[in-house]
Amino acid sequence: MVKAFVLLIVALFILSACGSHPPIEGASEMPEVSPVPNSQIPITHSPSPSPTPEASVMPNSEPPIPSSPPPTPEISERPAWEDVISFVCHYGTFSETIGLFDVAILEPDRMTAPQVAWLGERGTWTIGYVTVGEDHNLRRMDGGGPGGWASFYIDDGNGEPRQNANWQSYYVDAGHPMWQQIVIDRVHTVLRMGFDGVFLDTIDTAELIPETREGMADLIRKLRLTFPDAKIIANRGFFMMEDFAPYISGIMFESFTGGYNFARQEYYTWRGNDLEWTRQRANDINRIRQTHYFPVFALDYADPNDLETIQALYDRAWEFDFLPAVSVIQLNRVFWRDIQPQTRRGIHSGLPRWQG
Repeated sequence: MVKAFVLLIVALFILSACGSHPPIEGASEMPEVSPVPNSQIPITHSPSPSPTPEASVMPNSEPPIPSSPPPTPEISERPAWEDVISFVCHYGTFSETIGLFDVAILEPDRMTAPQVAWLGERGTWTIGYVTVGEDHNLRRMDGGGPGGWASFYIDDGNGEPRQNANWQSYYVDAGHPMWQQIVIDRVHTVLRMGFDGVFLDTIDTAELIPETREGMADLIRKLRLTFPDAKIIANRGFFMMEDFAPYISGIMFESFTGGYNFARQEYYTWRGNDLEWTRQRANDINRIRQTHYFPVFALDYADPNDLETIQALYDRAWEFDFLPAVSVIQLNRVFWRDIQPQTRRGIHSGLPRWQG
């Protein structure tokens, strides 16, 4: 079933980024709350390879144009993975509106198996969040690491686990056998709930800590070998796309055009050199897709009342044959608006499937 298009709420800083970012404790379907931790980094969950953004802060906008209520999701056959045209990234609690999208990236701990099954019956591919480069909780385990914690944590230089200050999570060596088993066990749990696949967040940790890159690639390869039928979506990781492209089913480009500045607590759109950087990465992705085709999910952030900016974010994503979604940084609400891209699909992508 061809489903209508979307808009949402979300996020993190890019190094992990859903990116995306780790789910926020207590997030649910609720009105917007005060933005989470202040940060000098204006993008999502993981560190970005791009320079410090020339953040163009969007002004306050008029109230949103009223839209018709979302239709009721009906039982239907889901589209082929290569033909999906809409997605939602939601870390809050269950909402029937999720069933209107072709793909839903969700926090498994806030869903139940019956809810996941219900979405599947509505033709929605369900993808569960899994962190691969950061741990949201400290673990003792073998006690051989910094501060007497597990040996897969990265030392901060002072004998303690190195922390991502934006999300209070801890960087790990993705190649450590103990950590790899934790991730594999988590994926088993997610798939047993009925999810169709997993969303791998915090891959960009391996760019911040280059010595873990080889281990990150090895982990993604092992996930594919262990779960050959699961859909695997990588969050960013552009610096090592060549390493994992054969093993993934899709990639998310978080903050493709619009992001969030934690320090200023404002949404922005990329400009100048930063916007050009995203164009270059988009072209890199599309070159890889000539050989290994997969959907690209462009997750942007914007003031939900700023429909003009949201329209522009949709349009730019479609120019590169990416699937657009726009949300708030908390990713705890599901928006349904009748926003359709005004650009022809894939005119800059160079992909044979969209030429003509």
